[in-house]
Amino acid sequence: MIILAVDDEEHIRDGICGFIKKQNFGVDHVLSAYDGASALEIVERYKPEILVTDIVMPGMSGIELAQKCLEINEHIRIIIISGHDDREYIKSAFKLSAIDYIFKPIDLQDLYNTVKRTVGICRNESAQRVEKPGAILTDDSRSGMQNGLSSVSGNITSATKLFRIIRDFTLRKYNEPLNVQYLASALEITPNYLSAVFKQEAGVNYTEFLTEVRLSQAREMMKEPKFKMRDISIAVGYEDQNYFSKLFKKRYGLSPASYRQEIGTYKYDIKSTQDNVR
Repeated sequence: MIILAVDDEEHIRDGICGFIKKQNFGVDHVLSAYDGASALEIVERYKPEILVTDIVMPGMSGIELAQKCLEINEHIRIIIISGHDDREYIKSAFKLSAIDYIFKPIDLQDLYNTVKRTVGICRNESAQRVEKPGAILTDDSRSGMQNGLSSVSGNITSATKLFRIIRDFTLRKYNEPLNVQYLASALEITPNYLSAVFKQEAGVNYTEFLTEVRLSQAREMMKEPKFKMRDISIAVGYEDQNYFSKLFKKRYGLSPASYRQEIGTYKYDIKSTQDNVR
């Protein structure tokens, strides 16, 4: 399960994401966006089950974002974060379905209760729509991974279900040597079919998705000075640090070292010089 938090105020956005990650909600990934446009890109690519969004943002309001998200995925659950003076926005929000509210200033207990309740609703609705492939999420070894994937291969009844199986599995096991051929073999389907379904549902191919997940996780790890660049590269699934650095620079326009220098953690990782991409 994926939760997307959207707020143009960075400290609120980071606070919501950090709080949710620390709770035992059984959530696979917590993503964030700073405005409606970037949020829609994430919704189209990652298909989150829950959207937590501020109601007043520059450009696209939370109400507009919620409407567009429901057009993309009618099953998405939406939590609106609202200031007490946003009465007109709240009236508009009542016209939408599948919405809950949290009022500013955010009370952490209220946030906890609302997210927990919404996660439960999502799980119940998902169980009613499709059979739950639980085995895929509990294996710890490569052989166990294959057993878990194989155990659900006979129950794949829709493109959306196949996509969610692969997406959730990748978010849990992104540091493993994953690729289309391995996943297709374990699921007992053809690589071409897997690739076509994933591209249709996510808007990008599987390799691009896997790379995005790994690099996003690497950026998070780079915020912690204690992690060496070599350790980060291995932790997100790249044994070859030079290859990791080239992918990182291609995606973000900066080498890992330059990115760390920009966010202020480079001085703790001076010995990691292999990631200087030329």
